[in-house]
Amino acid sequence: MKNSRYFFILIFTMALFILPNSTNVSAFEGRSNTFITPFSIIGEDGRTEVVNSEIMPYSSISFLFSLDSMCTGTIIDDDKVLTAAHSVYNPGTKQYYRNSTIYPGVNKDEFPFGSANSIEYIVPVQYIHSGNPKFDYAIIKLNKPIGHNIERLNFKNIKYTLGNPIKVIGYPRVDKLEETGKVSQYEMEGRALSEDHFNLYYDIDTSIGQSGAPILNNKNEIIGIHIGRYRTNGLNGGIKVNKVMENFIRRALEK
Repeated sequence: MKNSRYFFILIFTMALFILPNSTNVSAFEGRSNTFITPFSIIGEDGRTEVVNSEIMPYSSISFLFSLDSMCTGTIIDDDKVLTAAHSVYNPGTKQYYRNSTIYPGVNKDEFPFGSANSIEYIVPVQYIHSGNPKFDYAIIKLNKPIGHNIERLNFKNIKYTLGNPIKVIGYPRVDKLEETGKVSQYEMEGRALSEDHFNLYYDIDTSIGQSGAPILNNKNEIIGIHIGRYRTNGLNGGIKVNKVMENFIRRALEK
């Protein structure tokens, strides 16, 4: 895949000059506005570069690239990727982003599992209509079963996670990709510091590009989706896998 790799680097370099470095996610919860920023480094940056992305859980974690967005997602079926809704849809303009290319397990500009293209974005109607942050999750349907040979991660509805060890793995762009010029996975472990029925908050460092990354427990089960930094408490956080999200994912997997 040497030629494909060079093509990928060329497209990625061009996109760095197109995509903005700071995009705010304006999230509405009922009538109150909760402002979410794309990232926060809390204290010293504790993220480390993944050494081997060809093994579980790293192999299913994917770099999502389009001319509108660079984010993270997770292979959850042969042809389905779980990510954040704001990675594929803009509720302000009521428009879907242009088609994405998905690279599972890409690391240091090497992509051992090839790539696939999006053919459909499946987004909750509640997010489409109002950008409700409780529904900031989506499924990307792919043009081929790229996940067939990848060990996939399961998702788990866990009501209480406070104090438990968690991990976020993704593709930071603004402070990692642009510094090194290479697409690589980064991870960091931490603990859930706060939670409510819909959200999970933590002091794990993240930056632009990690939106849609899985929040994993110590069994490498997906218990949430990383969204960004919540200004209400100054912590990074995401949406927990609850019953509503679980039903949405299962219906999408049946398509």
